[in-house]
Amino acid sequence: MKLSDPVVLGADGTVLQAPADWSFPPDLQTLVQNFQAGQELQAFLGSWRIYRLFDGSVLVVRDQQLQDHWNQFLQDLSQHTSEHEILQCTQKFLQEKLGFTVLDSPNSASRTFSVRLDDQRKKSWELQGEHWDVLPELATHLQKALERQHVFQRYLNALHYFQELQVSITDHLEWQDTLKLVLYYTREALQADAAIFFMWDEATQTLELIDTIGHLTPTDYGYRIGRNEGLAGVVLSRMKTQVIPNINPEDFPPDSREFLLREGFKSYVGTPLIVKGELLGILEVFQRDTLKPNAWWLSFFELLASHLAISVYQQALMRELRHTNQQLIRTYDATLEGWVRALDLRDRETEGHSKRVMESSLRLAKHMGLSGQALEHIRRGALLHDIGKLGIPDEILHKPGKLTTHEYEVIKQHPVWARNMLRDIEYLQRDLDIPYHHHEKWDGTGYPLGLKGEQIPLSARIFSVVDVWDAMTSDRPYRKGLPEAEVLSYIQEQSGTHFDPQVVQAFAELMGEV
Repeated sequence: MKLSDPVVLGADGTVLQAPADWSFPPDLQTLVQNFQAGQELQAFLGSWRIYRLFDGSVLVVRDQQLQDHWNQFLQDLSQHTSEHEILQCTQKFLQEKLGFTVLDSPNSASRTFSVRLDDQRKKSWELQGEHWDVLPELATHLQKALERQHVFQRYLNALHYFQELQVSITDHLEWQDTLKLVLYYTREALQADAAIFFMWDEATQTLELIDTIGHLTPTDYGYRIGRNEGLAGVVLSRMKTQVIPNINPEDFPPDSREFLLREGFKSYVGTPLIVKGELLGILEVFQRDTLKPNAWWLSFFELLASHLAISVYQQALMRELRHTNQQLIRTYDATLEGWVRALDLRDRETEGHSKRVMESSLRLAKHMGLSGQALEHIRRGALLHDIGKLGIPDEILHKPGKLTTHEYEVIKQHPVWARNMLRDIEYLQRDLDIPYHHHEKWDGTGYPLGLKGEQIPLSARIFSVVDVWDAMTSDRPYRKGLPEAEVLSYIQEQSGTHFDPQVVQAFAELMGEV
């Protein structure tokens, strides 16, 4: 049973009310059976309360004070973005709300409560107390919070790697140094076992092994293969990223077969490095177990490959350095759009929303006289406005029915998560206003900070109007979009409460209304 689920049993023992898939812990079931057979009006077992109702039926519920503490704990847990904070919050709940004593070493009256942090680590508390029946459900929520934090940290690490890699390229490091960074970031950010880079030699029509990371056996640098040989040949035959989740060494010639068996590789992803239609090489990733990359994984892998390709191309064509830097910026922005597309793939209901509101926000901003870098910050901020939703669990984001109060509070955290993800990336410092403040309202009733009036950055005030317009006029799987005239009327009604009146006026002008 969940902590908040009551159960009502009839006088004859039939179940009158209960959640799906419910069951009593053995000790509680015994107490309930004895209670039904007796005459007492109430009984207690740890956090459980058992009451006899006027018609002879039996109500089994948790203690209300504990229920309140539990709900507050779940809300607090959802707001933490570091492993340390999550564990600290949990220990505080165990001690202050559940009344457990945390011991340094076990004794005859204590029990161990553990949660897995990752494949190599776990956190254990040696506890002495009475609310043991709460711990299984606590462990489930704690595990989900830790898993969410680990995914969040992985995204954050990837963004840091991306920033450092961009600095290495813009600082004009030798391409070999950039290559080493790419191989390292590929293995670390994507949790791969090994990575390899082959350089394409147009003159000999061969691939030359330049550098590797993660191999168990010595590497034969300078080794060459033809364009139709091995796994690399599969990539070159199609000139796009190839994923082979289960490698069969017997499908390859002797040299490749011996290499795969020696290293124990079972999964492969490879992508060609192409700049301006020119093949420069191949970046490969190997795994010693089954690899099933998702959209984000492939997006970041291709991002790393594109940066390596640019570095190689830059070294070969120094006379076109300015053009190459422009290509880098375009690659960066295309990558941001790639992250947004990955978010769209996760939330199909709003697919294409980020690009539409970005384009509309730019039109409105230009109409209001903004130009230059201000438009660039709006463009990137609008694209990234919902990036914080990566931290929302699927069961909440895709819930078909009405959200609970706790679930809605989790949803409201996505601007904070967006800020936490992006604030340490210097390139995006001035792009945070929209992701962080687009749910603020002119009258101060918005979130996360409750800013009021011109305390809200202008870019966020512009975006909030466009965001509501797109949400209400766009079709959803569960409804058709509303007529534009009706939505415009609603936005004008909300002028001075939800929206900045000057922005609403400019938006009406832009839409051909005065």
